[in-house]
Amino acid sequence: MPGWHTADSQPHETLRMPTEPGVEDYGWTTGEPPHSCEYLAPVVLRVLSELGARRVLDLGAGNGSLCGRIAAAGLDAVGVEYDQRGVDIARHAFPSIPFYRHAVEDDPALLLQQQSAFDTVVSTEVIEHLYSPHRLAQYAHAKMAPQ
Repeated sequence: MPGWHTADSQPHETLRMPTEPGVEDYGWTTGEPPHSCEYLAPVVLRVLSELGARRVLDLGAGNGSLCGRIAAAGLDAVGVEYDQRGVDIARHAFPSIPFYRHAVEDDPALLLQQQSAFDTVVSTEVIEHLYSPHRLAQYAHAKMAPQ
């Protein structure tokens, strides 16, 4: 299975296929935003504003930092993350934002049983870690409200 390596050169699986064991830990340890959030969040927020976004799904929400900034901007934010530790950290750091443990390989209807559709989906620093990147676009499309 393809993998990526962290600075400590430890291999990490990148995808949970329905028939294969998945990664349980992507390394989230704190609610502190990753350094990339400092330069990505302002751009994401600007684009969301330009689009007139109201209800935003963050696919691959990690520890919830971007969702927190989206919600602070007055938008309705929901996060989806496969790493259970990331979900736990996000829920603790941002208790008013719903976070769910789902993968892009999961049935999109599972989230829609608990949440209404979204007018915007964001995903940062996720697609490059997926074995089947097209699944992210399929999953995102299935979460969108009809226009």
